[in-house]
Amino acid sequence: MGVLKIHGLIRLDQFWPRGKSAADVSKIKITVDNNSFEFKKSENADFEVISIFNEAYTGQGRKKQKLIKRGMQIEARLQGADAPELHYKLWGPTPTKHPTKKGNLLGIDYEQLILINNSADFRQPMAETASVKLLELLSKNAKGGQVACTFVSEVNSPEDACDVYGRFVGDVIIEVKSKRVCINHWLLEKALAFPALYSGMAVNEVKNVLDAAQKGRDTKSGVYALYKDYFGVFDNKLRYRNPATISKSGTSAAMDKGHLVHPKIYRRWCVYHIYKMAKVDIGTFGEYLKACGDMFYYTIDFLKGAAAKPQQHYLHDVVKGNRLIVPVQDIVFIEKEATIVQGDGDE
Repeated sequence: MGVLKIHGLIRLDQFWPRGKSAADVSKIKITVDNNSFEFKKSENADFEVISIFNEAYTGQGRKKQKLIKRGMQIEARLQGADAPELHYKLWGPTPTKHPTKKGNLLGIDYEQLILINNSADFRQPMAETASVKLLELLSKNAKGGQVACTFVSEVNSPEDACDVYGRFVGDVIIEVKSKRVCINHWLLEKALAFPALYSGMAVNEVKNVLDAAQKGRDTKSGVYALYKDYFGVFDNKLRYRNPATISKSGTSAAMDKGHLVHPKIYRRWCVYHIYKMAKVDIGTFGEYLKACGDMFYYTIDFLKGAAAKPQQHYLHDVVKGNRLIVPVQDIVFIEKEATIVQGDGDE
């Protein structure tokens, strides 16, 4: 298996509460240049500078996403770590269709959906704390408001590191007091994020995430002090707070409490309730999950390797009575493969 490396800089002003933060703890913007990208085809090969991502994109039409965005920035998704959502809603154009409804939404439903969706970004407990703590870590080695980093992902080809949203998925490594620190694993070990395993990960990457997550779980603090496997009542009053409207004392961890579910489930739970608040009938949450069609492998089966042909399962089958009946570390979510198109149109 090969390795993709991307050398770049992380600007600290992207993180809450320094700015409004288009990024969050699990997705980090990295500034790159034309020599930032390196790839080696195997363990014994040498790294070579590559340029295949110049003008490359994924998706088509309205969903088209350039991999290198304005300002020579990429978006890195922290592989294996899913921090509580700092701000979430129906991103992009509000859909006129929904998987649980046949045909288009009624005009009045659509208008109400837009109104509710634009009213607020919803937040999870511990999201502010995770962002503040990560900012503190990054600040330890920052110069001029930015810190050098290296993105690393084990892949067969460079394009395999990208997801369908045009993000690079892997580990982000910085140096703190002359020691290499993997941000992904640090967040897990400090109980600031949950493990989030995906089918695009290598087996050894999954094992590393599980080891880091166990250290965090053993602390019984952070996200694990608040975690519930049942969803309870959706808290529509817990919303993103603009840093410009709060005092410095308003960012304390003591205030960042509440009912916390795994962010993957929360994103589905949040979208479902946006429709509910708009009084658009889409059935039960279980019916919504079934319509979404999310699939997974059991971790124990995935770790046996692709040759073992692990069985696929539906997420809605392990959500019973608004409760996730399987520990999150036992699930490897199956993600869609991205098709990367070069600037000249070649895939």
